[in-house]
Parts: sequence; C-alpha cells; structure tokens
Amino acid sequence: MNSPRPPAAPAACPYLGRADDPATFFLEPHPSHRCHATAPATPVDLPHQRAFCHGDAAACERFIPPDALG
Repeated sequence: MNSPRPPAAPAACPYLGRADDPATFFLEPHPSHRCHATAPATPVDLPHQRAFCHGDAAACERFIPPDALG
C-alpha cells in the first residue's frame, strides 16, 4: 500500500525571498518579500509578486535563468 504524498509546494521564482532570509518565502504575495536577483535586494509590490514571483517568473524583467549564472 502506498502512503499518500504530501502536496507539492507551489512554484515560486528562485530569487524570491524574505528581507531577513533570502532562502525563505511565503506561499502567497507578502510585503516582506524581496527580489534577490538584484543587488541590493529590492522590494516587490504585491501585484508584481502575484503575476511573476508566484506566476510566470521567466517573464519578469529581473529574472535571470539560474543556468545562465554559470
């Protein structure tokens, strides 16, 4: 008998993180989120988070494909 699998976490942009912890993010848009694709990390407004950070990250103007970083 197979054990039920836990639900998969929603996908998010790999550069989305909290201001005080770049490796952690909330599962929904949140005011403490920052874009860590920029230096220094920049605040991200909630509509942008909804559309890109928790949506189509590759369409974001700040997105850099992780494999392009070398």
